[in-house]
Parts: sequence; C-alpha cells; structure tokens
Amino acid sequence: MNRRGFFKFIGRLAALGAVVGTYGFVIEPGFLMRTQYYAFTPPRWTPGLKMRLVMLADPHLVEPHMPLSRWQRIIAAANEIEGDLILLMGDYVAGHFFRTGTVYVADAAKAAAALKAPLGVFGINGNHDWWEDLTAQRKREGPPLAELAFEDNGI
Repeated sequence: MNRRGFFKFIGRLAALGAVVGTYGFVIEPGFLMRTQYYAFTPPRWTPGLKMRLVMLADPHLVEPHMPLSRWQRIIAAANEIEGDLILLMGDYVAGHFFRTGTVYVADAAKAAAALKAPLGVFGINGNHDWWEDLTAQRKREGPPLAELAFEDNGI
C-alpha cells in the first residue's frame, strides 16, 4: 500500500466512524422511539380476562440525549396506548459525562404525573437513581430523591 492509499483508507475509516457515531449518539437516542408490544397469557390466568400494561424503562433523562421535552412525548405516547396499569422501571436520572444540560428528577416526576391508567401508575427506583443521589449514598439509606419526587407527584 502506498501513502495515498493509506490516507484514503484512513479517510474512509474516519467517515465511517462519523456516520456510526452520528447514528449512535444523535439519531437513535434523539429521534427514534420504539414501542414493543407483547401478548401472553400467564399460567392460571382467568380465561377471557384482559389487562394492558404499559412499562417505561430507563429513560436516563439528560440533555441532549433525553431532554424533558422528549420525556413528555414518551408520556403522551404511553397515555395513547390506554393501558390499565402503568409501570415505571427506574433510572430516571443519568450520570453521563457527555451532556449539555441537566434534567432535574423533580421536573421528570412532575411530567410523569400526566400518566393516566385506571389501575394506577407505579414506579420503582433504578440503580442510577441511587448512584446519583450523593446524600442517600452518604447516609447509606433512602429514599433517594427520585422516589421522593415521584411520590410527591402521586406515583
């Protein structure tokens, strides 16, 4: 391989890296939302009884990847499914190093108060909700700020 061929190879490799990086850090987290549907019948379930669960997991709210406006769009989409029960699976806060701004868990919880389901909206804490709460870590006990914020908003 000559020098010109080597630099062409490096240029193509850099272009490929830029395309993959743009998809992974901008397009996928910023613009794509996936709704996955599952239909199953648990063992010993009452025949004919139907229940629709909506689960929201690991939003990791932080700018620019998951701003509050995107969280609000996800909440609106969850409400459109008209689930009987909504479950929030934690990790509302994020400790990402590459960030342009912070989304406060109190704001995330206030937005989540818009979730509506006849059987209720329930949530749990994730590991990041504990890791990012330095007071709870120092005391070695909870509840973490995320739990208090969501409870203050009826979840």
